Order: sequence, then C-alpha cells, then structure tokens
Amino acid sequence: MKTKYSLFLLIAASLLLIQCKKDVTDCTDTNASNYNADADINCCCEYLITFDAEGTGNEYQVTWLNESGTESTLSPMTNTWGAYYVVPLGTMVSFSVTNLNTDSTTTAIANIWKGDVIFRTATVTGTGETATVSGIVN
Repeated sequence: MKTKYSLFLLIAASLLLIQCKKDVTDCTDTNASNYNADADINCCCEYLITFDAEGTGNEYQVTWLNESGTESTLSPMTNTWGAYYVVPLGTMVSFSVTNLNTDSTTTAIANIWKGDVIFRTATVTGTGETATVSGIVN
C-alpha cells in the first residue's frame, strides 16, 4: 500500500511540474537580432538595419532616418559608406544617396539591408540624381 501511495504522489507531483511550465514570450524569428530559441510566444523582434551607399563615382551625399527617427545628412561621402542599428518590427526606415560626381555617367546605389538580406535598393545614373529607398520593417 505504501508503494502505491508513493507512486501516486510521484505522478501527481510530476503532473504539477509539467502544468507549471511558463510560456516564454520573446522573439521566435531566427532572422532577428534578438532571437530566443526558448520562446513559445512571438513578441518584440528586433532587426539589424544597415544602410550602404556605393556607385561608380566617389562622391555622394547620404541622408537617412537615424536611430531616433530624425533625419541625418553627410556630404560629401567618398567611396563606400555604411551605417547600422537595430530597430523593432514596424519601424519606418528611409535612406537616400545623391550623386555629387560631375561625370554624368556615374551611378549611385542606395541599399537597406535587414540582417543579411537586401530589404530595399535603388540605383540612379547622372550628376545630382538621388536614389531613395524606404519602407516599414516587416
């Protein structure tokens, strides 16, 4: 009788422990910078956003929405330029590259990366032309 009672208590205690497991609310997207493999409920994912400017010339003006959501401009930028920060899902991002080269055959390329995948890209050719890309991170 004592063995049956002990077995019953062991089973009851095990069931209580299983029932007490709490759900983990965190990011379940493996592409996010704050991915949590232990999460059960998806929430609060954040993504590394990278802006980069490139082209066939070597002088550009770059304008972007910075981490605080206000616009920043740097000019002139030479060769390849880049900036990055982490944003939550649903954030509006915007980036533009203006070609300041005097040769009208040069190109300017604006890229926004979400992690290691291009999120938005645009290319323009000509002096004074601007490549602008924007969107809501989803």
